[in-house]
Amino acid sequence: MAIAGCRGPSAGQTARASVTCVFTDRSERPKPRPQVQRPDSITIDDTGAVFTLTRRWYSFGAWFLLFFAAFWNGALVLFISSILSGPAPKPVLLFGSLHIAVGLFVGYAAICMFLNRTDVSVDGQRLRVRHHPMPWPGQVELDTADVRQLWVKERISRGKTTSYSYQLHARLPNGSSKQVLSGLATPELAFFFEQQLEGRLGLEDEAVDGEMAR
Repeated sequence: MAIAGCRGPSAGQTARASVTCVFTDRSERPKPRPQVQRPDSITIDDTGAVFTLTRRWYSFGAWFLLFFAAFWNGALVLFISSILSGPAPKPVLLFGSLHIAVGLFVGYAAICMFLNRTDVSVDGQRLRVRHHPMPWPGQVELDTADVRQLWVKERISRGKTTSYSYQLHARLPNGSSKQVLSGLATPELAFFFEQQLEGRLGLEDEAVDGEMAR
């Protein structure tokens, strides 16, 4: 919506003097998001020099993943024992190898959900993301001067059921984006990271193409 601000002739001008109108397009201004309260899974540590948000991974879903991994890998042990008792065709060996890989990954992911934390820290020069103590992909390090805006993206996975997860992205000077966080379970969690980090970096919230609807 365009809002017009018009100024008529001043006292020293004739009535025929032109009227100046300035049109301001307010549709480009993003609708501000309400402030998000700190989720229980996040702690804040601000030493003045370094600002750190720490998120623990643990949730009730970790137990489901652990039991699933135990069932999956237990079934694989029985399967492998049966095929090792005699000659097995190559397709069967390949089938078993793929399922072993899946079982190992699920088991490792379950351990990470119990033990891991994510630290997102900002100092005078760098924005860093670190997952620990178990190694996990997604370590990030950016110059704070290169972070022009932060924004949240919704990721929808459709299969037999539809699942949602949320990502935090940084807009860089060349117009590209860098994924900062992924796999966040709720939009409130993602927006809390966005608001806290933008406040620390001195960024004003702006609308970004592809962000989650306001």
